[in-house]
Order: sequence, then structure tokens, then C-alpha cells
Amino acid sequence: MHSLNNKVKILSTGLVGTVVDVYEHGGRKVYVVESDTINADFSGGYGNTWKLFDCYAGDLASI
Repeated sequence: MHSLNNKVKILSTGLVGTVVDVYEHGGRKVYVVESDTINADFSGGYGNTWKLFDCYAGDLASI
């Protein structure tokens, strides 16, 4: 699967970013992806300049 510091693409948006955290929620791994695009304007992101996105493994593709 994905690991910290891996470059990934969020399949639903095409946004490229870096995995900055991994945690478990409800028995599933959640990958926190920090956008490589400054002020990314996609729904579901949180934070300020470098948006963060919580994703499951099936939401991501390695690049």
C-alpha cells in the first residue's frame, strides 16, 4: 500500500500530493495527503495554504 512520504494522486480529483500521515479509523487505514498545489481548490480539503485530504487506499494511485 502507500507509505509516509509517497507521492500519490487522488483519483477523484487528479490532485497530486504527498502522504504525510497514516492512521486507522473504524478498522480502515486513512492516508492524509498534503496537496502539492498551493491553495488547491477542491472540496474535502482542510487546512490553509497546503490543503490536506483524508483518503482511503482505494482513493489513491501511486505515482
